[in-house]
Amino acid sequence: MKQLIVNADDFGYTRGVNQAIVEAWQRGVVTSTSLMANGAAFDDAVSLARQETGLDVGCHLNFVERMTNYRDAAVIKETEPKKILAGPISAH
Repeated sequence: MKQLIVNADDFGYTRGVNQAIVEAWQRGVVTSTSLMANGAAFDDAVSLARQETGLDVGCHLNFVERMTNYRDAAVIKETEPKKILAGPISAH
């Protein structure tokens, strides 16, 4: 049996995007989403995902947008994006 996966990108980008993704999932249009941990509406997306327990949520790696919600103490400068990919992976 063939299956179509419709993934809604950018969950966590804005509250409007979050609401649209949840509504599309509730209507059966979307089957999963990917969460931008550095999106401006990350906390809202997490709250919605907890409410909508059947929504599959993956990780959206984002190296091109400005980090608006970066939670670690070490802030990566926007002018040095190559260090994100080239540096060691942190264990925390």
